[in-house]
Amino acid sequence: MRIIAGTAKGITLFSPNGMSTRPMLDRVKEALFNILGDTVIERQVLDLFAGTGALGLEALSRGAQMAYFIEKSKETYAVLQRNIEKCKMHEKSQVIQHDAFHIIPRLHGQCFDILFFDPPYHYFDQPETRRHCMEYLAQLAQEIMHPGACLVLHYRRGILQGLPLPRPLMLQDNRMYGHTELLFLQVAQLPLQAQN
Repeated sequence: MRIIAGTAKGITLFSPNGMSTRPMLDRVKEALFNILGDTVIERQVLDLFAGTGALGLEALSRGAQMAYFIEKSKETYAVLQRNIEKCKMHEKSQVIQHDAFHIIPRLHGQCFDILFFDPPYHYFDQPETRRHCMEYLAQLAQEIMHPGACLVLHYRRGILQGLPLPRPLMLQDNRMYGHTELLFLQVAQLPLQAQN
């Protein structure tokens, strides 16, 4: 697992022991950032379920202005901090050890342009938890993201097929790679009456 492009290109990231994290394959990560292209430059990034920090650090390496990394596991949080230091990205990083599903109050006053949502696969396995994830993403979009911001979801292929998108989320793109899928959502500008 390494940084693919940018100022930290080629740096190999530390990984926690065991199977507590499920890193995105490099080829999928490369495809993700090829799709995002230059839109990461000078952007504010939120990396939920950050794990090793591979997505947020890749964004910083490619020119993002700042990345907030949210990771609950104490062991993984320590590895994440080591990776940030190894990539020399500590001045552009904020690391918070917290449950990703309860982070909004901690981020009050922030506003993000790109959000990476890459939880353990089991969060999408049941219809109830899938709905909860989508409702929470809509809440994030309304409270701490700019209109037009991009949300990138990584999950088991086909698991979200047919699931309706809550406002203000709109489908932008989706791509399949082997057993996994990337979903790109955009935050729509709600009409004024819907914002009140």
